[in-house]
Amino acid sequence: MFDARLRTLIDPPLEMVGVRLSRSGWTANQITMIGFGFAIAAAGAIAWAAPLFGLLFVLLNRLCDGLDGAVARVNGKTDLGGYLDIVFDFFFYGGVPL
Repeated sequence: MFDARLRTLIDPPLEMVGVRLSRSGWTANQITMIGFGFAIAAAGAIAWAAPLFGLLFVLLNRLCDGLDGAVARVNGKTDLGGYLDIVFDFFFYGGVPL
């Protein structure tokens, strides 16, 4: 319900940063893998009773999740990129609550 309204606020800055990252040589897959690293760090921080660090890593993961799509729209979407994105998201959504 809120997604459509929030997208109008979130998408323009993500697209701007995505274009800059793409021009700097970053790929969507690289950003996806960095985001997955943040997901693992978030799960570890939460498991070790460091919720503020966990929150920081969750927010960084979500930022990477938005940026990888923005970079993919600039560079062109790939099957591997879509696969990595969904698989790593499932790990994030399962690992952090666990």
